[in-house]
Amino acid sequence: MSGLQAPEHEATLSTRLEEQDQFLLHDAREIRRVLNALIEKRSLVTVHLAPRNRMFPSALVSLDGDGQRLVVDGSRDAAINQAMDQANHVTCVTMLDRVPIQFRLNRLQRIDPDGKVAYRAPLPATLLYLQRRESHRLQVPVAEPVMCCVSVPGGQPDAGSESTLEDLRILDLSVGGCSVSLPRDCPLFRLGGEMHCSLHLPEASPIALRLVVRSRFDPPVQDTARTPRAGCAFVGLPAGAENTIQRYIFRIERNRKARERGDA
Repeated sequence: MSGLQAPEHEATLSTRLEEQDQFLLHDAREIRRVLNALIEKRSLVTVHLAPRNRMFPSALVSLDGDGQRLVVDGSRDAAINQAMDQANHVTCVTMLDRVPIQFRLNRLQRIDPDGKVAYRAPLPATLLYLQRRESHRLQVPVAEPVMCCVSVPGGQPDAGSESTLEDLRILDLSVGGCSVSLPRDCPLFRLGGEMHCSLHLPEASPIALRLVVRSRFDPPVQDTARTPRAGCAFVGLPAGAENTIQRYIFRIERNRKARERGDA
């Protein structure tokens, strides 16, 4: 796995955990259940190093026999592994069945099983599992895309202007947030970052709101089949916007069920 230089986001890696207590798992059995599912599915995990402001793609290898220690793959890049050796802690970000997950690992210990670098750490004390059961999440059909335009104030560090990305495709959508497809090496959508957004639903006026980035997935450079994506929460929805989004979701679901019954 090759190392990737991350944007400066050390201060935002917590993704505002104090606002998300209801999504934090504290029970060790629940945490092990989620980690085991990630191991079984060989889910890609993005590891963020602190305080080096770097990240690299990895995977969870195993839980030790007593279930108290987690083993994570190292990198093929020796410089990344050296940074791991010196890291105060790392933050792991991934998704399981489209649910964003984040946890911190401390006291990393380097191991070299079968000559391959890996790291062992105690089981995380908490795990952020952002499953919002109250919000049905719709996978947006490719044939009827939903797009958005986002801008970040001060996007150009030296110019004080805004960085803007237009026509970003929404992958899934709920009344509480969305998942956005990103271009490769996208400098925006830092974890915990906030940006202005104009959401464009079919047959509806654009909705102006703010996005807060809760998770980010960056596939390895050699993985051209998958694109980067970010999971975001909606903030500051204007009056009536939630109903507009809900009506769109109901319409798409109704059409999908009609097709399945052969009515359309």
